[in-house]
Amino acid sequence: INISSLTLTNYKTFVLKNSSFVSLPNLKSLSIDSLSNIIVQQNGLGNLQNLEELTLYFSMCELELKAGIFKGLDNLKRLRMISFNLIKRNVFTRKTFDGLKNIQQIVIRGFTNFTFSRIFVDLQKFEFLTLTQNHISEFSSGALLGLKKLKILDLSNNKIRRLGTSVFRAVCREDSTLTCANLTHLSK
Repeated sequence: INISSLTLTNYKTFVLKNSSFVSLPNLKSLSIDSLSNIIVQQNGLGNLQNLEELTLYFSMCELELKAGIFKGLDNLKRLRMISFNLIKRNVFTRKTFDGLKNIQQIVIRGFTNFTFSRIFVDLQKFEFLTLTQNHISEFSSGALLGLKKLKILDLSNNKIRRLGTSVFRAVCREDSTLTCANLTHLSK
């Protein structure tokens, strides 16, 4: 089947099992919209080697992400994970984004217990990071370490009150942009 763009909508739990997309090798854009849970099992996104854009929208409950679920998505450039019901537990680990060799943009929105601790390490082509509406209150000093190509970091609508300069030491360059509407103090 020669489909390049696909949107899946479901009102129940969405489970992506091993090789769910085996018959769609030319898929470039995938959007999943669920009013309940989204569970991506190991290799649930397998056979999507040409996928460039992945969007996960969910409204009611939880998102379950296993370590390494993005392995094999070598051409993925844009990843969006958007919750409309504020996920209350941290679903991201340091291994969550393993395998995203060519990722350029990640948007994560609606996670109340978002812990930002070097989860984006080793993303060499990473340029745009949007972490709006995640109730982020602080960053660890090495949170952005290794993101040498990061140009835009959007932290708007979080609970950030103070950021030390060591947070940005690994990425600050003349062509970088920082937007953070709630930032009230930036230490030197």
